Amino acid sequence: MKRSNDTDPKITRSPMPPNPEDAVEQTSSAPEKVVEGETVAPVTPKADSRARAKKMLIALVCALGVLLLLNLIPFDRISTAISDTAQETEPVETYGDAFFKIPDYDEDVTEDAIYREKYNRLLSFTLGNETFTVTAETAESHGAVCVMFQRYMESLMAGDTAACDALFTDEYLKKNGNFDFAPQKIYDMQVEVKESTFLKDGDENGAYKGYTHYYCEVSYKILDNNGTLRRDFYEDGVTRPQIYEVVEKDGVAQIAMISWIQVGKTATDWKGITIMMYVIWIAVIAAAIFIEASTATLTAVWFMPGALVSLILALCGISWQTQVVVFFLLSLVLTVIGTIFLRKRLLKKKPIPTNADRLIGMEGVVSEAIDNIAAKGEVKADGKRWSARSEDGSPLEEGEIVTVLRIEGVKLIVEKKK
Repeated sequence: MKRSNDTDPKITRSPMPPNPEDAVEQTSSAPEKVVEGETVAPVTPKADSRARAKKMLIALVCALGVLLLLNLIPFDRISTAISDTAQETEPVETYGDAFFKIPDYDEDVTEDAIYREKYNRLLSFTLGNETFTVTAETAESHGAVCVMFQRYMESLMAGDTAACDALFTDEYLKKNGNFDFAPQKIYDMQVEVKESTFLKDGDENGAYKGYTHYYCEVSYKILDNNGTLRRDFYEDGVTRPQIYEVVEKDGVAQIAMISWIQVGKTATDWKGITIMMYVIWIAVIAAAIFIEASTATLTAVWFMPGALVSLILALCGISWQTQVVVFFLLSLVLTVIGTIFLRKRLLKKKPIPTNADRLIGMEGVVSEAIDNIAAKGEVKADGKRWSARSEDGSPLEEGEIVTVLRIEGVKLIVEKKK
């Protein structure tokens, strides 16, 4: 007769797996068992690290996919349409006569040797990514808008108010009146076409149907400002850019409106801020996807809706301050709701039954006498030896046939077969 501590090559010794309610917490630490050809491999640290690496790889692919899809959005064109539009500001500060030179309506500014020789009296015209230095002879090669601004600069230098009036629409002159100014010593005039739109159905008032509408940022300086053209500055060279809205049809361009751009912010500055916010919200979305796919803890997912809404607000031209406030408020609300009401339900795991449950109701043979008082005894069941105790506390001799009633901890609770 073999003792319980003898080694039998036909019998696999293993500690009893946990009871069903403890299965989730302890299954991973149990050694591997083979039951009728079925291998149940517990989770090991190595397998866990492989699963985590797989999740991170999938998350990285998803994040890159989102970035590629968002890259298809024409942010540059959207940003230009939003940020380069004329922006009205507070009333412009003007100065009294004491700050300006006495105007001379008969002056010929080209006779001023200093102005003629030392100051740049050529037009700098930017269209797209190209900048041209324009003269009266070369203006036509750059289109009707360039020709119009070349004539505009010439009319200002000559004090030719009639020629200047001809460059403005009737609606503008009706609203603002005709021009009346003395010759201006204009220099460093720069015109940049910011945006152009074909008005198929006209503007919001139905006017200019079939025209092309341009937003142009215009800046120039005046030597010896006499105050008859602009009174918002008096020092030589200290000027603020303006937005000129130009309409063009059949090769004829006219100025429809002049407005001030944002004080202290050029259109380029606003465009840079807008694009930066795009990048921030896209990065937040990508990071949330990556973190959530890697951890699957429903922690970072609540930041995605806030970042997405803020990205939409950025596309609509809403201020970056509003975008940030919306992001934090929405993320906070979703995090609280998700943590309290959804997270526990979504992450709740069902108990996983173990292969040991199949032993319940199975017959076995007492391989070591069972004595509850001495806390010893074993039963051979399902090809393996298990620690066992009798249900009613009565001793059971070796070789007796028993039935497994239940599992407690790592022991089988058995009774003598009836």
